[in-house]
Amino acid sequence: MANDYITNISNTLTEVLFYMFLISIGTLTFMLIVFLLFLIIGCLIKSQSIRKRFLKGSIGTLVMLILMIAIPNVVVILKGLM
Repeated sequence: MANDYITNISNTLTEVLFYMFLISIGTLTFMLIVFLLFLIIGCLIKSQSIRKRFLKGSIGTLVMLILMIAIPNVVVILKGLM
């Protein structure tokens, strides 16, 4: 009986963490798209300050997105080593 409760809580927490992961990946992807659009607009109007600002933002967001996508792979690799 207690094992059923623990299993249900564990499954619920796993689902919550999974959906939070999906939301954060979606948010970072949306931010990257917006930064790249502003970068394109900055290139079209030849504004150096807009280009520089959104180039830094898009590179940072891309790095964060790559690191967030790599987290599950690292967890699986570390679990396999144990």
